[in-house]
Amino acid sequence: MVRLDLDEDLAGELAFKHAFRGFDAIHLAAALDASRVGPAGTWLFSSFDSRLNSAAREEGLEVLEP
Repeated sequence: MVRLDLDEDLAGELAFKHAFRGFDAIHLAAALDASRVGPAGTWLFSSFDSRLNSAAREEGLEVLEP
């Protein structure tokens, strides 16, 4: 388990860029922050929301489809 401080500015940028509501932007911002911890390929992103998964891929995350 990793504790992250949420980057509210990044969440806001993602909400604007991808036309997300709040929690989708927060979910993606947290995943992007987490992906910077540890070696590459350590983190996978997963959501049941196809728009959110597409945005995660666009932001450079590896996505595990449910």
